[in-house]
Amino acid sequence: MTSREPFTHAVSSPSTRRDIAAAVRDGIPVDQLAETFGISISTVHRYAAQWEGAARKVQALTADQRQQ
Repeated sequence: MTSREPFTHAVSSPSTRRDIAAAVRDGIPVDQLAETFGISISTVHRYAAQWEGAARKVQALTADQRQQ
């Protein structure tokens, strides 16, 4: 069996990944973000998709669930 390397993000900071996703949402060109952060365009798209999913989950929660 071969051992696998643990997954690592191209950008290690979750807050930076969130900022990249927010920039995509705000209309910053994806290719510009990829160049700025030294990552691929597909990675930028992936970060944006991950945060969209998280935002949808939070919106689906009731006020009591959010408070907990």
